[in-house]
Amino acid sequence: MKKVIRFCAISLAILGIILITAPESKAQCTVTSTNGWTATFNIIPTTVIPEFTNCPWYYHYEIRYTMSVTFSGAYTNRSISCNVYFNCTGGTGNQPYNSGGTYTSNSTVTLTTNNNARQYSAVSMNNYGTNPNCNQVSLAAVNCKTVRIDYWGSGMSSGTIICNVPVPLPITLLSFSAERKSKSVQLNWSTATEINNSFFTIERSANGKEFEEIGKMPGAGNSNTIKNYDFNDEKLKDGISYYRIKQTDFDGQFSYSPIVAVRYFENDHKLIILPNPLINNGIAKLNSSQSGICNFMIINQLGAILMSRKIELSEGEQVIDFDASSLSPGIYSIITSDQTDTIRKSEFVKH
Repeated sequence: MKKVIRFCAISLAILGIILITAPESKAQCTVTSTNGWTATFNIIPTTVIPEFTNCPWYYHYEIRYTMSVTFSGAYTNRSISCNVYFNCTGGTGNQPYNSGGTYTSNSTVTLTTNNNARQYSAVSMNNYGTNPNCNQVSLAAVNCKTVRIDYWGSGMSSGTIICNVPVPLPITLLSFSAERKSKSVQLNWSTATEINNSFFTIERSANGKEFEEIGKMPGAGNSNTIKNYDFNDEKLKDGISYYRIKQTDFDGQFSYSPIVAVRYFENDHKLIILPNPLINNGIAKLNSSQSGICNFMIINQLGAILMSRKIELSEGEQVIDFDASSLSPGIYSIITSDQTDTIRKSEFVKH
């Protein structure tokens, strides 16, 4: 679609943003009292706590987890106590355990098992003496598949419930976006949590199916705070480029982000002035990939701004009609710029 406007047009970046909140790995168990209330336990394992930070053979480990207790039903005589046992297949020895405490109202606590009875080789159960780094072992490696809750309380006999604990996701990805700049594409992503995260691989594709590696960035290892990352792709190709992030654990397991896409054409950065040379009036031609606001300027060879305006433009080919009759004979430049840092410049001769 061609649009004729009085001043100028510019190409804006295509911005692709995807917001993802990964589901938590949790164990949910419910028990009911004869007093008319129900208590629901939510168990969320968060990390492995090693006994030592450097271990030549093996180490004893504990499990840190978040537990919430939520009551519903009757409000009177609410009281429940529990012990928590994790059933882990990684390593040998007794299972990680601790006293979960006593609860009379809705509560959320962070706890760490403390029986120091289960051991794990950080590389392999049969590969001792390799001086592994204990901190590189993940929840997935120690593989705690279920949690057992022994409970007792008001209006109930003591009992036991078993809940499944899915393997936690290595990262919680908050956002991943790609934005075209003047001569590059800027990728930004944020994580809320990271578990055993070694590094990120940035990948690009021309068709959304076959991807190639274009860069790497180190991960945070283990983190419970928001981490922000960015990467600039400066080797752009005409057409639509598809991007994704590959996340790799210390143990070699990996996962992918959603895909975002950015459109780029070299002609989008060209500014054509016709006729050239000109006598009084001329036109400037641009391709705009998206509607928006741009700045349009005419400057002389000393860099002095002789004309400046802001133009609102729409998507498509833009033809800008400008009046140069007041200019003295000489060489001038037209410069356009927008909020995505895309700058175009082209010279013309005034007779």
